[in-house]
Amino acid sequence: MAFFLKEQFVTATATLEHLGMASIDLFKLNSAQILDTVRLAGIWALNSGYKGDPYFPWASAYSSPILVAISFLMPLLAFFPLLVRRNKYVLFFSLLTLLAFFVIKGPYPPLGGVIISLFTIANGKKLFT
Repeated sequence: MAFFLKEQFVTATATLEHLGMASIDLFKLNSAQILDTVRLAGIWALNSGYKGDPYFPWASAYSSPILVAISFLMPLLAFFPLLVRRNKYVLFFSLLTLLAFFVIKGPYPPLGGVIISLFTIANGKKLFT
């Protein structure tokens, strides 16, 4: 899969440009705030709808304080081994997860400009557009 990654990226970018949309715009639209990313609630359609009807009728429950607190429990449990045992595997996967959080959050602070610059470089365009 990694061997064909560049080809897939070029095909997706060409399709977006054919539709009149830049890939950086799609990247910005599909990004989420850092806290929503951590609690795995960063899907854009969760709080959206069509003509007043929500896409997911149950989505409002995820905004309740008790479920917000519960949704932070899983990431806390995932990073708990950093406090208990620090071997090379725990550190590697923790750093990999933190890197993924920053890529998923996209242009939102902190370090939003850095992520956009990296995406622009990977896209083969000028660094500052």
